[in-house]
Amino acid sequence: MRTKFMNLLEETLDKENTDLWLLDKTNLSHDNDYLDEKQYNALLVVIANRKGIGKTKFMDLLEKALDKENTDLWLLDKIELSHDNDYLDEKQYNALLVVIANRNKGTEIKKSDIVKEAVMEQNWKKALQIAKNFRIGVTQDQRIKMERAYECIVHPNFYQQMGTDIPKAIEQGKTIVKEYVENIKKIREGNHMKRVYYTINEKSAKLAHEMMSFSEYKSGSKTAEYQQYVNKAYDLADKVAEAKPNESDRVYMLAERYSKKMSEYINTESHIGTLCPSVMISGAGNFPVRKKEKQNQAWEKNHQFFLEVQGILSKIENVIYGKEQIKSSDNNAVEKLTEKLSNLKNKQEQMKAANKAVRMKDLEKGNEKLKNMGYSDAQIKQLREPDFCGRIGYPDYELRNNNSNIHRIEERLKILKAEKEHGVQKTEYGLFRVIENTDIMRLQIFFEDKPKLEIREILKSNGFRWTPSNLAWQRQLTNNARYALKRVICKLKEVQEIN
Repeated sequence: MRTKFMNLLEETLDKENTDLWLLDKTNLSHDNDYLDEKQYNALLVVIANRKGIGKTKFMDLLEKALDKENTDLWLLDKIELSHDNDYLDEKQYNALLVVIANRNKGTEIKKSDIVKEAVMEQNWKKALQIAKNFRIGVTQDQRIKMERAYECIVHPNFYQQMGTDIPKAIEQGKTIVKEYVENIKKIREGNHMKRVYYTINEKSAKLAHEMMSFSEYKSGSKTAEYQQYVNKAYDLADKVAEAKPNESDRVYMLAERYSKKMSEYINTESHIGTLCPSVMISGAGNFPVRKKEKQNQAWEKNHQFFLEVQGILSKIENVIYGKEQIKSSDNNAVEKLTEKLSNLKNKQEQMKAANKAVRMKDLEKGNEKLKNMGYSDAQIKQLREPDFCGRIGYPDYELRNNNSNIHRIEERLKILKAEKEHGVQKTEYGLFRVIENTDIMRLQIFFEDKPKLEIREILKSNGFRWTPSNLAWQRQLTNNARYALKRVICKLKEVQEIN
C-alpha cells in the first residue's frame, strides 16, 4: 500500500526538485490521513534542516520498506534508521522516534515508553540514546554517565584510545537506565518516584552559623532542613500521582525543580552569611557597616527568590485540588475544562442541597441529610455556625461566585470548541505566511529568512514574540490577535512601499 506521503515524495523527484524536504510545496499538511498536527510540526523541523540534497538515504529507506511490503512507512526503527545517518541530528531523531511510536500504536506514546521497550529488548544503544537527555527523575551525574555509556557503544575505538574502561562505562549507563525504567514502572503502578536531592554546602553553612551565633553548629543540620523542604514537595507530588496518574510526570518534574531551586536558595543563603559577621561576634569597634548593608540587601534579594520558589508548591497543590491553570494550548484543554465545569456544577448543586438541609426546622433530619451527603460532624457544626451577618450554611456570595465561574468556563469552552472545529488555517502574504494553529492555540507568522529590525519591532509592538521551538513569531490565538495581525499587515505594506 503506497501512501500519499510516498506519492508526494516521488512527485517531488519527478519535478527534479532536489530539495525533498520542502514538502509543504507539495501540499503536505496535517489534514492528510497519515499525520496529525504535532507529527507534522515535528517533521517540519527536519524539513527545515534538510535542503539542497537529492535522493537521500531517507528516501532509500522508505523504498526499502515498500519492497518488504511493509505498509507502515513509519516503522523506520525497523529499517535501521539512526541519527548516525547523514540527514538527521540526534534531537530530530529522538523527536521522530516519538512520532514513529505514536504512529505504530495509534495512541500517545512518551519517550519513557520507548526507553522501557528498548530496555526490554536489551537495545541499550537506543535506550541510552534517548534517556541521556531526560531531565525528570535523572540527576546530572547520571545523565553524564549515560551519555558516556552511549558514546562508548557508538565510538568504542576512540574511547579505547583515550584509556576509558569501556565495559565498565557501558555497564554504569545500563544500570542507570534500568533503574529509571523501574522507577517509571513503580509510578504507573501507583508507587512513587525516587526523590532527587542536590548537594548542600555544609562547610559554608557551618562558617555562616559561626559568624552569626555562639552556639555550636550541628553537622548536617542544613542538609536536613533542605530535605524537609524537598520532602514536602515530593509528598504533594505523591498525592497527585495516586489521585491523577496522568499528571504524575508533570508534578514530579515540578518537585525536582523545587529541589534544585531550594538547594540554590540555601547555598546562597549560607554564602551571604559568610560575607560579614554579626556585630555580636566581631564587636562594635571598626565594624564594616557598609559591608553589612550589602549583606542585608543580598539576603533580601535571596528571600524574594525563596518566595518565588514556594510558588512551585502552589502549582503542585493546584493540581491536587483541581485549581491548576488550564491553558488553551494544552492537548486536552477541552477535556480538562469539561471536567472542571462538571465539578463546579456538582459543587453548586451540593451547596444548594446543603443550605436546604441546614435550614430545615428539624435539626436531626437536617443533620442526617448532611451526613448522607458526606459531611463530617465538624463540617456540619461549621455550616451551622452563623457568620458575622448571622448567615448559616453557604453564604449567597459563594454561590454567586461559583455560578459566575460556571458561566465563564462555559463561555471559554464554547469559544475553544469553535476554534478547534475551525481547524488550522493557512494564508500566504508574499513576505510571510500566517497559520492559525488551533492545536496549540497560537497565531503564527513564518518568514523565509530572519526579518529586518524594523519588521521585528512591528511584530513585537503588536504582541508577537519569536519562539525558537516553532521557528515562528506567535501570540495566543484570540480575536485580539487577529486584529493585531491586520495592523501588522498594514504596517508591513507601508514598509514595502517605502523600500
